[in-house]
Amino acid sequence: MINSELKHTDFSRYTFEEFLQNDFFISSVKYPTEEIQEFWDRFEKSTPSNIDDYFAAREYIETISTSEGDLLSDQELGELWADIQTTNIKNDVLEWNTTIGFSFNKNEIKHLYYEYENVLNAQGEVIGTKERDDISNKWFIGQPIGAIWDYKVTGIWQKDEVEEAAKYGQRPGDPKVWNNPDNDKVNADGSVTIVYDNDDKQFLGQSSPKVNWSMRNEFTFFKDLTFSFNIYSKMGHKSLETDYLNKDNAGSKVTNGQNVYAKKGYWTVDNPTNEYGRLDAQGPSGVTTPGKLHNRSFIRLDNISLAYKLPKKFISRWSIEKAIISGSIKNVAVWAKDWKYWDPETGGLAPRTFNIGLTLTL
Repeated sequence: MINSELKHTDFSRYTFEEFLQNDFFISSVKYPTEEIQEFWDRFEKSTPSNIDDYFAAREYIETISTSEGDLLSDQELGELWADIQTTNIKNDVLEWNTTIGFSFNKNEIKHLYYEYENVLNAQGEVIGTKERDDISNKWFIGQPIGAIWDYKVTGIWQKDEVEEAAKYGQRPGDPKVWNNPDNDKVNADGSVTIVYDNDDKQFLGQSSPKVNWSMRNEFTFFKDLTFSFNIYSKMGHKSLETDYLNKDNAGSKVTNGQNVYAKKGYWTVDNPTNEYGRLDAQGPSGVTTPGKLHNRSFIRLDNISLAYKLPKKFISRWSIEKAIISGSIKNVAVWAKDWKYWDPETGGLAPRTFNIGLTLTL
């Protein structure tokens, strides 16, 4: 049985016998899920014979236990959902059915590892304590699990800002990145060296959708011809992208013609846009490729389908009980508020597919 007590243990210091006796491996999983427990039970039945077997199993468990919901020791979750099914019209000519789904999701990290650090004032004096954030994984007390914590791009340096841009080691056409002046270094001669580190990062949003909704409508005419369509949406999430920097042949995008959406409107003196950088734009020292924040909310017309059941008197001559001709289009269209780079849901390709079918019942 997996023990939920948290331990930080260097397993390599122990012999195999000591390892089993102290139960170090299984006690290191903080909050085991049913999936982890089932895997562990199967693993124990396999009679592992050395520590390497346990390490291999541990690597697998860490893969599934470090998912956002399993790793966090204490989090506040909120979800509101609704599923509505209605029959709007039903007669001999038309039957119209609608299904609507809606969910609202909210989460906040309340605790992580119960490890605390001192809180200092401007004079370096200890004025209290707080639970330590997990900066490496970007998990923060009081923030959502998928919080985006990063540098904030505020625009593009323009042609009349040459001197100001030079202070950051940049030039017009490069991205402006917000800087906390309190963190900059004052040199002996009075000059200032602009510094970028964690103190310049901000909470910019979250990567997981806050709202999900879907709607399906199905219309059946004369009980033989059925038309349906399905729409769904994800809203309230954001992401960072660097394509706006127009890096010359970054990832062979120019070679393969994949960067045209940004390259077409790139910054020049005659095109002073704040949307895209110049060709091969650079961030300030320490943040050479800052990501630009985008709203990833979208609405997708996911599916349109049409099906016709052939009249029985027409098909009975071939001893066919039922015949349905159908066609559908998957991924018909998508509308995104802010995202211009490939598909707003996948971040890459999202093919549109066409299907034609014939179903026979003999």
